[in-house]
Amino acid sequence: MAAALGLSSMIGSTHAADSQVLTFLRPIHEIDLASAESGVVSSILVKPGDKVKKGQEILRLNSTVIEAQLAQAEAQALNEGRLKSAEAEYQISKQRLSILETLRSSGSTNQAEWDKAKATVAVAEGQYKAAQEESENLKHQAATIRAQFEQRILRSPIDGIVTEITRDAGEAVEARRADTPDYVAKIVDLSQLIARVHMPASFTENLRSGQKLKLQLDSPAGITLEGAIHFVSPTVDAATGLAEVHLLFENPDQKIRSGIPGTLLVPSAN
Repeated sequence: MAAALGLSSMIGSTHAADSQVLTFLRPIHEIDLASAESGVVSSILVKPGDKVKKGQEILRLNSTVIEAQLAQAEAQALNEGRLKSAEAEYQISKQRLSILETLRSSGSTNQAEWDKAKATVAVAEGQYKAAQEESENLKHQAATIRAQFEQRILRSPIDGIVTEITRDAGEAVEARRADTPDYVAKIVDLSQLIARVHMPASFTENLRSGQKLKLQLDSPAGITLEGAIHFVSPTVDAATGLAEVHLLFENPDQKIRSGIPGTLLVPSAN
């Protein structure tokens, strides 16, 4: 976004109190939403101009195959029949060994029978642990496929407004295609607007974070906004002698549109 803003131009001073710097407003967030997966768009759930919430679905890629894989994996993960059977065998074998140990202490059973019962417990325990591992693996596989499925659903990362959709249903989404934009949707957050201003370093000497400055918009309504400085660059561009300053302007009703140029009034250094 910084590259798109470019350098603001200084237009001089109209009186001793304030210097004037040309700038313009941009959204606080401007997201080019891209897909992590290639595929064909199956449905578009919003249109330009729609307000969206963070996490809201924007579009879906075709996922017929992966849905079938997910259903099978989740069914297998939920089927605990083998695990429960192995656990029951293990518990029964332990109980039998416990009984034989009691009988053994009283001389009512022989060593061979006790050894056999002990070996049976060891086998049952191994089978039970194997069933547990298999169950965990199946759950992990289901979770992995679920994550792959979720990657085919594009959601808004912010609260904002959709300004552009670059695909139609049935069109392909591929990474870094030369003939189409990489992004599939553009979403902007206009609740705050930002001005990134480049001004002579001498103008910034007395500026501080949190300080309020006025911005006169170049519009027929003659609107004047007040914004707060939230960044003053500690460096100066050696080639131009300019320093960068960022200001935030609250826009809760989102009536102020981004891209409107204006004149920032900067108090002259004493």
